[in-house]
Amino acid sequence: MMVEFAEQRLNMVESQVRPSDLTDRRVTAGMLEIAREAYLPANLQSIAYSDGELSLDGIKGAAVDRLLLAPRTVAQMLQLLELEEQDIVLLVGAGSGYEAALLSNIVQTVVGIEVDQALVKWSESALQSQDIGNAAIVEGPLEHGYAGEGPYDAILINGGVDDVPAGLLDQLKDGGRLVAVRRNGGLTQLVRWQRTGERYAMTEFSVATAQVLPAFAKTASFVF
Repeated sequence: MMVEFAEQRLNMVESQVRPSDLTDRRVTAGMLEIAREAYLPANLQSIAYSDGELSLDGIKGAAVDRLLLAPRTVAQMLQLLELEEQDIVLLVGAGSGYEAALLSNIVQTVVGIEVDQALVKWSESALQSQDIGNAAIVEGPLEHGYAGEGPYDAILINGGVDDVPAGLLDQLKDGGRLVAVRRNGGLTQLVRWQRTGERYAMTEFSVATAQVLPAFAKTASFVF
């Protein structure tokens, strides 16, 4: 089975990731190395490398409806962060821990925040089982980030947003980047915010799919 998973990782990278304008070799190297199945419950491991999002509802005790994003979306988000080896990165919505593992393969330190206690325990256990020592997961509201370990060189929101709170953007260093999938009407696309002093420039990129995280969803308003 181990050989089979290695073959599936290679197929994932060659058929899903590389054709998606992926040029950062560190991202592809990490996706070839990191065992995606190790971050999924047993009922999902056989489809760990499928082309699409996977529900994490098989994680025992998880109280939130969370998805593992499609491999191509994760790869594109990591590339847009323009990471450096010495970076400290905040992962908002650690989920199963897979994205934290990918980040840890590139940067110095990863701090993941997750609102669901069961997912915190799961992701921490998965990272430890894979001998990843430069990533830690903490529990807390996603929209608050984790200022105690900031400011950060980069922030990855592991899901969709309608908007990003100013308090989260403020946890970026000068020159820091935040990447998420932003919903704008009927369109969802990759977006990067970059900090320059007290200003944040937003750049839109390709269309991508991600479930909007409840912490970053606009409250519906009604007009009578």
